[in-house]
Amino acid sequence: MRACALPHLAGTLGLWRVSERRLASIRRRKLQRLLRHAYENVAFYRSLWERARVRPEEVDGPEDLVRLPVVSKEDLLSCRLEERLAQGIDPSACWSSSSSGTTGHPLTVYTLPADRTRMNLGWFRAYLANGLRVSETMAAFVGRRQVRTSQRWYERLGLFRRVEIPAWWSVEEWTAQLELLRPAAITGYVMTLRLLAEHLRDHPHHRVHPRLVFHTSALLDEASRRLFEEQLKCRVVDLYGSEEAGCIAWECPRCPGYHVNADLVVVEILRNGVPARTGEAGEVVVTNLHSYAMPIIRYRQNDVASLAATPPRCGWQFPLLERIEGRVEDFLVLRDGRRLPPHPFYHCIDPVPGVQRWRIVQDRPGEMTLEIVAEEEQSDAVRRAVLAGLAQLTGGAMDIALHLVPEIPIDPRTKFRTIRSAVGALAPAEEWGATAKGGK
Repeated sequence: MRACALPHLAGTLGLWRVSERRLASIRRRKLQRLLRHAYENVAFYRSLWERARVRPEEVDGPEDLVRLPVVSKEDLLSCRLEERLAQGIDPSACWSSSSSGTTGHPLTVYTLPADRTRMNLGWFRAYLANGLRVSETMAAFVGRRQVRTSQRWYERLGLFRRVEIPAWWSVEEWTAQLELLRPAAITGYVMTLRLLAEHLRDHPHHRVHPRLVFHTSALLDEASRRLFEEQLKCRVVDLYGSEEAGCIAWECPRCPGYHVNADLVVVEILRNGVPARTGEAGEVVVTNLHSYAMPIIRYRQNDVASLAATPPRCGWQFPLLERIEGRVEDFLVLRDGRRLPPHPFYHCIDPVPGVQRWRIVQDRPGEMTLEIVAEEEQSDAVRRAVLAGLAQLTGGAMDIALHLVPEIPIDPRTKFRTIRSAVGALAPAEEWGATAKGGK
């Protein structure tokens, strides 16, 4: 973020209370400009839209985006880099970052410095809206090997200071560093934060006392949220974002749901390729309005979410996501083809006394393997309670192989997925969110 970002920041924050009409006008203008740019300068999009017999001027606003084809990570990876970059863009002059690669195929995203500034402001907006002050320090767990040690210009001025902590350090080293820094906020992946919270629970005389915890990436389950709140004695805020689109949405401190950074990104919730009804789960498709080096337009996030049925009560005009259900690959497929979102499985397994950690893997519809780390003296009771709960949840439409294991290996540098389905993304979209007999 450069010096010019300060007026941008003021303008971005000022949009919190802009009228709905003004926000719609800003979004329409940004979208039209991005689409013209992509058609004129990016070979991938020009070819894609010409094959679909559609031109950018036919898209007047976000509601017309359904005219354009949806794009996947695989689509972008299938073409040469120069075909997905805008004409005249030098990759070495851009910010580059890679998606997490949970699908096994990470995508490198190139961003102009000015666009990167705007995307950073989306994260800063989420932090400030939830109570972090510009003068306070945030500690961030990072998985990459190149941990940033130099300060950016605004950090030297005492603004938005962020200190990175290597996720591959031991939990004892994490604790020592946090006690030294005394940050106002901590941010990281759910499993990294969980390992920290479990360590602090076992060492109650620690001096780690942040005011806020910001969770990013993967699904924040209720058991993990409660653990963070109990052990860190602070409020936990869930953020939804990606390398391709930046901060997409953030949990509102004043009303239920996640505010979409609507001036920075267009979020569509699709079911069978058309907009889902409010409150109805569907696939998340995003358009990054500040992606001029490598445009991200109608990009499939491989996530499932739902739009809130009621407008925000907090006074901020940004639309709300009601719920983020998880990755498409996190949905488990029953024997009859119906799909269950991950949340009910957390509600079914986490409350069982003696369960310490668990993981579900599904390779075939109607079958799943469940590994559980349980307290030894309660292992038999855990097995009975979990199997009974899952039988009710799935209505008997899932064969469950349950294994009690001594440990489940965790790499805190990467996203740990408690539920992983090889067939979740292949089931019919109309079955998203289907609830089996007896489900929650």
